[in-house]
Amino acid sequence: MEVASVGGGLELKAEPKTSTKSAPLLIAVTAIGLVLGLAGLALPRVVGPRDEYAGDRQAALTRASDFAVTFNTYSTKNKADYQRRMKPLMTKSYYKGFAKITNVMFTVMKDKNQRSGDARVLSMAVDTIDHDSASVIAAIDSSVYTNESKAAVAHRFRWQISLRKVGSRWLVSEFDSTPPIEATVADVTQGSSKGSAQ
Repeated sequence: MEVASVGGGLELKAEPKTSTKSAPLLIAVTAIGLVLGLAGLALPRVVGPRDEYAGDRQAALTRASDFAVTFNTYSTKNKADYQRRMKPLMTKSYYKGFAKITNVMFTVMKDKNQRSGDARVLSMAVDTIDHDSASVIAAIDSSVYTNESKAAVAHRFRWQISLRKVGSRWLVSEFDSTPPIEATVADVTQGSSKGSAQ
C-alpha cells in the first residue's frame, strides 16, 4: 500500500491493486451455482416422481385385458378349449371354482349353440396396487350369438378385476360386475338439501 504525505500532515493512502486473476474463477463458480439451482427446480417437473409400481401396474393391466378378452371369446360347443385358455390367467383356487361354474353353464347352454366374440376392451385403469395385489376397473364390449337370433347381441360389461402376484406373474383372483353409477333428480335434490345452511 502506498502512502503519500500532503502539506499539513495529511496522509493519503492508495487502495491495493485488485487481482484480475480471481474474476474468471468467481464468474465460473457463480455460473455453476446458477445451473445447479435451475436444474434442481426443473428436474422434478421433467422427470416427475418415481413410480415404484410402474412395471407391476402395466403387467396387471395386460393380464386383466387378456382375461377380459378371453373370458368373452367362447363357444358352448367347445368347453374344453375355453377352460384351457382361461386356466393360465387365474390363480389355482379361483380357477377351480370357475371350472365348476362353466361345467354347469356350458351344459345348460349347449343346445343354444351360444358363442361370444368380437371382444374388445374399451377402457381400463388400475384402481389400487401394491407389491402383490391389484384391482383393475375395466369396460368391455362383446357380441353374443345364438341359434335363436341371426344378429349378434351386443353386450357391454363393467368389471372390477382383482389380481394377485404369484411368483412373477399377475393372475386374476376374482372379478365382479360393477353397475354403472346413475344419478336421479331425487339424489341431486337430497344432496343439495344436505349441504344447505340451517
